Amino acid sequence: MDLLDVPPEVLEQIIRLYVDDVGVVKAWLRRDVCKTFKSFIQFEILAKQPLQAFQGVSFTPLTIYQRGESTYSRGMYDPYRTHFLAIRSENVHIRSEYLQYRIKQLNGCHPFVPSSIQAIVNDFVESSKDRQNYPMEKCIEILCRVTSNLPIWSLLWRSWDSSSHNLDGSRVCNVDRIAAAASIGDLHLLQKLILDHPLDVQQESVVLGYPLECAVIEGKEGSVVHLMHNLKKTKKTYRVRDLLHRAIIAAMRMKTNSTLELLLHIVQKDHKAFWRARVVGWWAIAAAAGRKDHIETILNTLPYGHSHENQRRMNESFRYICKRGFGDIAKRIIQQRHIDISPQHSPSQSYLMSAIENDQTDLIPLLVARGVSVERFSGRRGYNPVGQSPLRYAIRIRSIALVKILLKQGAKTNIDINHWLRKTASEHQTDESKQAEADIIELFKVARAAQSGRKGTKSTPTKQHNLKRKAEN
Repeated sequence: MDLLDVPPEVLEQIIRLYVDDVGVVKAWLRRDVCKTFKSFIQFEILAKQPLQAFQGVSFTPLTIYQRGESTYSRGMYDPYRTHFLAIRSENVHIRSEYLQYRIKQLNGCHPFVPSSIQAIVNDFVESSKDRQNYPMEKCIEILCRVTSNLPIWSLLWRSWDSSSHNLDGSRVCNVDRIAAAASIGDLHLLQKLILDHPLDVQQESVVLGYPLECAVIEGKEGSVVHLMHNLKKTKKTYRVRDLLHRAIIAAMRMKTNSTLELLLHIVQKDHKAFWRARVVGWWAIAAAAGRKDHIETILNTLPYGHSHENQRRMNESFRYICKRGFGDIAKRIIQQRHIDISPQHSPSQSYLMSAIENDQTDLIPLLVARGVSVERFSGRRGYNPVGQSPLRYAIRIRSIALVKILLKQGAKTNIDINHWLRKTASEHQTDESKQAEADIIELFKVARAAQSGRKGTKSTPTKQHNLKRKAEN
């Protein structure tokens, strides 16, 4: 397929989808690739965007990438933030002037639309009603076919920068084509392009982004496997680790659990040190986002034994999991000993508070069995200060079930129950709250009687014991 064979109607559809997908900045940077692209991109951007956005000096898009592990508590972390410093104003076409220019010039294209191209246009219109991503996939496929024509593509790059004759143009061009082939799942073309320039897999395409990210976003698992196999053979640099992290975050954002599972399996197998250092952070991000399938997928790969920093993340993630109501996952975490209850980590413990405040009372016996004390909270500041008794908290919220469980787990009853009930009573008590207070007082009486009975049995020898001692003497 030759670029000159694509009529204006089809190219206009492609450019419109392209600008909507990659954004104004990337499209504007790409506008000088050839005369046809420039005309359509300028029209699509300048006719629709406010002119104030294009006033200023020349600029370079600033892409800020930050690590997402420390910010997971604010929700799903988005690692792609592009900031506009300024956009230069030149060749501002008014819509009517551009239409007149297009009628006269026709951009070197034929004034008629062949039936095969018209079918593609109709396909664009019809499929956009059913599947949102399908038109963009078709657009990328057409562009990939066009750019795979080496003579035409080299001509386009010479028209972009005729003063430069180095290999930079072909290298960047190859990155664009690798990203396009990865996003449409063309493994044959992808393998051919990677063989020519293997290191281009680690580069970023101005048009589409990183090839591995494109494959993950489009859900092309074949392309993901092929690109990951190529990264395995390269040196484990910071760039490679950055690409792997971006790919896993993209899989979480696109909510594709099968792709996430595939990525984790390959990273765990081929990049063990990187996986061990980052897997808890990924799990914390999934916990903050509340994706149960992602949480379970990453939990299946979690290693045992974590650093102090990772224990802090596990602690915070445990709270999110209890808050989301994923009690079965919380039980697995406790039973599989992913959380550390040892004394050196006691300042960061708040597992009991997380279970209690989120009504996950069935986790209390499991935590007590692991060594968590029911006498006081630890590591919880703010609404529930450090050192407060869980039993007093249960009395304050009038939870009969929680009081019963805590007393059963051995919580001490040395509390002035009547004074504490009066202190925490609301001004407008209902019959239900009064009944709860009466039930709590009754539970305390039974628990105190049981505790005093155990103490008496322990201190007073029985008659049979006395007889046995006399016989021994």
